[in-house]
Amino acid sequence: MPKRNDVPTSAYRLLLKNGVTFNHLASRVPYLKRLGIDCVSVSSVFDTSDAGNGRRSFDPTTLDRKSGGEQGFARLIRALENAGISLLIDINPNQIPASYENPWWRSLLEWGKDAKYAKYFDVDWSSRLSLPVLERPLVEELDN
Repeated sequence: MPKRNDVPTSAYRLLLKNGVTFNHLASRVPYLKRLGIDCVSVSSVFDTSDAGNGRRSFDPTTLDRKSGGEQGFARLIRALENAGISLLIDINPNQIPASYENPWWRSLLEWGKDAKYAKYFDVDWSSRLSLPVLERPLVEELDN
């Protein structure tokens, strides 16, 4: 892998969707190396779930099983390290659900600023945490 804090000079974007797995990506690393790529950017590597209305959310604690899980991800990392290519993972914070099923969010609700993952959330701890909770989907609330 390149030294820490190195800025990539050439990045290649790969999407983990439509059956593309960590193993598929790992098999392409020699080709990317020949192209002179020094950084691979991938879409989220985490398990996703349906967040409703066609939206997807992800669990930041579990690697995507459909993409090959921990074993597939480890193979990708080894291939990139052997080629001297760094990895940039696209994490879109607005896709982390604020639901009790999300262990990071659940930890925040249970432990507040002492939660293990509290620093990952933008929370103003100078006042009480308030949550806008709707009785039905937003569209229905607005129509009502």
